[in-house]
Amino acid sequence: MLPSSFSTPVSLGFSLREEDLLLSVRRFWLQQKEELRGIRERLPSVLPSPMDDDRLLWAWHVVKTRCIYVQNEPHPLIDWSVVAVIPFVDMLNHSPEAACVAQLDKRNGKYVIRLNKAVPEGAELQVCYGIHYNGRLWVEYGFQLEENPFAKVLLPTG
Repeated sequence: MLPSSFSTPVSLGFSLREEDLLLSVRRFWLQQKEELRGIRERLPSVLPSPMDDDRLLWAWHVVKTRCIYVQNEPHPLIDWSVVAVIPFVDMLNHSPEAACVAQLDKRNGKYVIRLNKAVPEGAELQVCYGIHYNGRLWVEYGFQLEENPFAKVLLPTG
């Protein structure tokens, strides 16, 4: 089941001022804005009728928050040729101390979940989305971790 809404700054309509963001978050925020601008420009060439902005943002969030990184053939409309939405795998939540890994099994070409430590019966299986600090988690996925072992702040050096 896909969510009906998202809690990222883009979906909430925040007009963040670039100068108010940490440098590391600012770069990611600008990349997202540029990506959306490019998609908006290219959509009319592939869709028979215009797509309203709310629908576009929802679809963009579905892909951005649920995708798994897999090498794909390049596509003329999107710049991310390394993503796939894989049912059930896309439902795993993030944890820096995840007990499992979702990965492509090169022997059979299937995506599998592999446990890297014991998990109690009935416990939620989680994966690590990557080494993401809270600013990136907030901008990309719409959440932050109270205790994030990947927390960092990039400071300009000159």
